[in-house]
Amino acid sequence: NDNQKDLCLFFEKLIEGHTEETDTKHAVDKLVERSEGLFVYARLLADTISDKDGKITQKITKKMLDELPDGIDKFYKKQFTRILDTESNANWDESIEWRIVGMIVAAAEPLHLKLLQQFTGKSKKQVRDAVKKISRFFPQDDNKKLHTYHKSLVDWLTLDDNGSDFYVNIEEQERLFANQCWSILDKCSIPGSTAADQIQFDNYDSVVVEYILQHGVMHLCSAKMKEKARRLVLDVGWLIIASERAESRNNLVLDFERLNENDRVMELIGRAIGLALNAMQTDHRQLPGQL
Repeated sequence: NDNQKDLCLFFEKLIEGHTEETDTKHAVDKLVERSEGLFVYARLLADTISDKDGKITQKITKKMLDELPDGIDKFYKKQFTRILDTESNANWDESIEWRIVGMIVAAAEPLHLKLLQQFTGKSKKQVRDAVKKISRFFPQDDNKKLHTYHKSLVDWLTLDDNGSDFYVNIEEQERLFANQCWSILDKCSIPGSTAADQIQFDNYDSVVVEYILQHGVMHLCSAKMKEKARRLVLDVGWLIIASERAESRNNLVLDFERLNENDRVMELIGRAIGLALNAMQTDHRQLPGQL
C-alpha cells in the first residue's frame, strides 16, 4: 500500500550510505517490518540514530537491525529503560525525570520550565538537566514549554497494562497538581481574601500564577477535591483576580460548569459570570456589580 511505499522510501533515504549490508533492500524491509507500518516509529528511530543536524551517527548493522524492538510500544519501553537507567537505578521511579514525565502527561497544557521548577522543588539546573535527558520524547519550544512528541506516547504511558513498569497514574498526578495549586493559593490567602489588592503573588513567577488561575479549579475537581474548588470559586478575591486575565476569565465559566451538578448556587453564579464576561473585559472591577 501507499503507506508501506512511503516508509520504504523514507528508510532508503535514511540509511543510504550507512549500511554495512550490500543488500540495502533487506535492511529497508527489516526496518519497515519493525515499524509495523507506523511513521512515528520511523521518525523516532531516525532521531535516535542521528545528531541534532540530522546526520546519521552510527552504522546500520545486522546486529542493530536484529536488536530493534517490534512496534512502537516496545520501542518506547527500550528507550525509557535506557533514559531512566532502570537496570542499575532501583529508585528510577523517584527520579526528577520520571516526575517531570508524569506532570507533562497529566498537565492541562505544555508546561513551562519555571513551573516544573516550582512544582518539583528542584533547582533550575536540576530541571534543565532532567529535561535534556527526556527531550527526544518531550521537546521544548521557543517559549521554554515542554510538549509531548506524539499522542501514541501518552496513550502508552497511561495504559495500565502496557507491558512495562512505565505507567503514569493520571489520578495520582491530578492530586499532585491539585495539592501544589492549593498550597500556593493558601500561602497567598486564597480563599479568604475579600478584595483583590490583598492577594499577593509576588513570590511566584507569572507563568506559575497563570497556570493556577487557568487550571487550578480543573485540577481540584479532577482530584475529587470539589469542596475546595467550590470554596475557591465562591471567593470574591479569587473571582476578581481571575477575571483580570483573558485566559483565566474565559475559564471561569467552565470552572462553574464543572461544579454545577445539582448545585443551584454554582449554576446561578456561573450563568451570571457568563453574562458578565463582556463587561469584565472592559473592566474586571465590574464583577461585583454584575453579580
